[in-house]
Amino acid sequence: MNLQRGIEVEKLLCYIKIPVHKHGFIESVYVLSGQCRHTVDGQIHMQGPGCLSFLNPGL
Repeated sequence: MNLQRGIEVEKLLCYIKIPVHKHGFIESVYVLSGQCRHTVDGQIHMQGPGCLSFLNPGL
């Protein structure tokens, strides 16, 4: 993590389930390849390669 800019980049593994959570910051999600099911505020969004999402704080 770059503490001066507050930016963190993670590559998540396929087929993992992330528990429901909230952030106090903007989260961006980019799908490099394959597909993912992204649940935001109880709604399921199917995403594929090249999909870029920005999530507001508190979602």
